[in-house]
Amino acid sequence: MNAYRNWFLGSRPWSFTMTAISVTVGATLGALDGEFYWGLYVMTVLATVMIHGATNLINDYYDVKNGVDTLEVSTAQYRPHPLVEGKLDPAT
Repeated sequence: MNAYRNWFLGSRPWSFTMTAISVTVGATLGALDGEFYWGLYVMTVLATVMIHGATNLINDYYDVKNGVDTLEVSTAQYRPHPLVEGKLDPAT
């Protein structure tokens, strides 16, 4: 269970509200001009949140690999950083 927690924290879930809000604003503006489909909206929110999480993981991976993120940088000080902390193996 700890591995799933580390993957989840590595995806930076606190930033997903921004993604959901962006999709919601776009869907609202689109609905003003035409029809609105709840199923498509929900799938779009889920897909963009998953893409956002994957992008965050990829970003952290390359920052650690290239020495940009270390234990001394500010991002490792104020938020969980499983790759820097050694809780996630970069090879996985």
